[in-house]
Amino acid sequence: MGDSAGANLAMMAAIMFSDPSLAAHLGVEITGEVPAIQSVVSIQGVLDRLTWIEDRVGPAALMLRSYAGQGALAAVVAPHLALTPMNMTE
Repeated sequence: MGDSAGANLAMMAAIMFSDPSLAAHLGVEITGEVPAIQSVVSIQGVLDRLTWIEDRVGPAALMLRSYAGQGALAAVVAPHLALTPMNMTE
């Protein structure tokens, strides 16, 4: 469970532990026992950065640019800019 940035982290962890092969796209290797994810609760986490940008949700563009640079605003991003769960599943 997470709130705000913690919600994003909870979702990203759940996605990566549900399919450890996704970690390879980020240059990360998950070794050892992987926890079984039963459920995830996201309280206002950023789940889809494109929707945030296109719908002009608050200071979304500023937040993404501050977090990852101008490249985070592109429609398609490089693996190292997969900032939201929706990017991990594309």
